[in-house]
Amino acid sequence: MTIHDDPPASDDLFARLRQLWRWHDPMPADLVDRVIVTLATNTLSVEYAVLTMVESRGAPVGVRGVSEVQLLEFRHGSRSVMLRVSDLGDGRRRIDGWIAPASPLLVRLEQDDDDFTTAASAEGRFDFADIPAGRTRMWFQPDASNDGVGTSRQGFTTERFPL
Repeated sequence: MTIHDDPPASDDLFARLRQLWRWHDPMPADLVDRVIVTLATNTLSVEYAVLTMVESRGAPVGVRGVSEVQLLEFRHGSRSVMLRVSDLGDGRRRIDGWIAPASPLLVRLEQDDDDFTTAASAEGRFDFADIPAGRTRMWFQPDASNDGVGTSRQGFTTERFPL
């Protein structure tokens, strides 16, 4: 058995192909910088949603007493979602939500192993009448059944937040 120092013919072919592509279609000089910036800013909308989350506790609810209430607001691009979270007691919550600008969206609430789904009305109103407290994430997706083009519009999600 002999050992050859020359690379196999396929390596030579690949080297020539590589050189051909470098000559005909060179990599843009700023490609590496653009990829790094894109990766670094990929989650800015999620970070902004967390930064714009507004919380208010202890607001009066109803006429018979004071209850714990949270007001949360999330923004994504030109769209905002406001949530009014009421404490029902025994670790249960009620969520009333409004989407602006108003549009019919499918709304999914995710908590660990539980998922709850509802639909926002054409006025942007939705609610979850009775859900458990816990770390929560909400998903807002266009409702394709309403106009047939829902999949062409982009949905959005919130970061996990305590409920």
